[in-house]
Amino acid sequence: MTKKLIAGLSAGLVLISAPVARADVNLALGRPATQSSFSQWSTPIGAQGAVDGIKNGGFGFHTQLQASPWWQVDLGAVRLVDRVVVFNRQDCCAERARTLQVLLSDNGAVFRTVYVHDGSIFGGARDGHPLQVMLNGAAARFVRLQLAATDYFHLDEVEVFGRGGQEQFPGALSSGGDVQPAGDAAPEVTTADPDEMTATTEPPEPIYEEPTDSLGPGYTWVGGSWGWTGADWAWYPGRWLTAPYGRVYVEPYYERVGPNVVYVRGYWGTADAPRRSYGGDRIVFHAAVRPADFRRGEPARVERRAGAAPGARPATAYVRVTASARPLPRATAPAPRVASVEARRSPASVEPAPQERLQAGGPAQRPSSQASAPAHVSAGAPPRRPAPAPAPSTPKK
Repeated sequence: MTKKLIAGLSAGLVLISAPVARADVNLALGRPATQSSFSQWSTPIGAQGAVDGIKNGGFGFHTQLQASPWWQVDLGAVRLVDRVVVFNRQDCCAERARTLQVLLSDNGAVFRTVYVHDGSIFGGARDGHPLQVMLNGAAARFVRLQLAATDYFHLDEVEVFGRGGQEQFPGALSSGGDVQPAGDAAPEVTTADPDEMTATTEPPEPIYEEPTDSLGPGYTWVGGSWGWTGADWAWYPGRWLTAPYGRVYVEPYYERVGPNVVYVRGYWGTADAPRRSYGGDRIVFHAAVRPADFRRGEPARVERRAGAAPGARPATAYVRVTASARPLPRATAPAPRVASVEARRSPASVEPAPQERLQAGGPAQRPSSQASAPAHVSAGAPPRRPAPAPAPSTPKK
């Protein structure tokens, strides 16, 4: 996104932007990302920190100390990948990425190795020398970066460039090809207070799906659901995600309130998160029936439907809510997201290298507070990651 566009959004201007044809597009920017584990240094946005467009030499994501830690991004569909640009962390521990490998997959289950690093230490945003892995149009939907060692894994930013795509601005729609509209990308599941909005129709019945094979330990299957787009309902297929430490997935919620329907987006909440209510009737869905031509593992697609008028379901599909009612949401469409609403934590507290941590008496315990408060940003402007602290001259602790 250009600086002029960011400035316009910050000033409150309404911009209608058509897709801009590009021969070289960062396909990973803002796409769903996951990582093999979380550590006490992980930020609230986790793996998304490596595809938020912010490059400053700190870390965008951080795994635990483990064998072959990895990070990956879902491009949303099989794309032709020309190159992967990897910005290393440069405030500390850049040598940990020396055993980097790049793997590709069409389905998120079977990966093939396409690059093995030579063991040298590469740079990033500070020195202008990130690692560039040339792939010359390799087809893939999932791009995974992995270490061939037992270590922590952290990078500043990862860019995946491909040909024939279109640059997506908020609210822009694509035309042709397999590039999906920006509004059709599955919404990011966060630990923040969930989005709630008022819809004019009820969501359709769920579409039948079956969980695919797990992508690995620590993954949670997030089932498909209908999300209100502001004009109709979009079906976001189920997918495997890594849950933040101490959180569980809270399913989306739908409640009929008079002539309207309240929709609450799914989020990572605590196990005792209270159910929301708005003084109406909770909508109960029928279990989806397995279609005769259903084939497990086939790529799922976003589907759009108009939905029915509130109250069109049989009476048994509504359950009266008796809890204290919240005000009806004012929002009638998803808020535009220029970047993640939570700024990254500054990597000021440097974690020890593996051998130093073991000498100090073993792994540190996870603190009760996972991260500091988000930084305040201007409305519509992307948050900035705080500048990382200079590399310490004393041994790492």
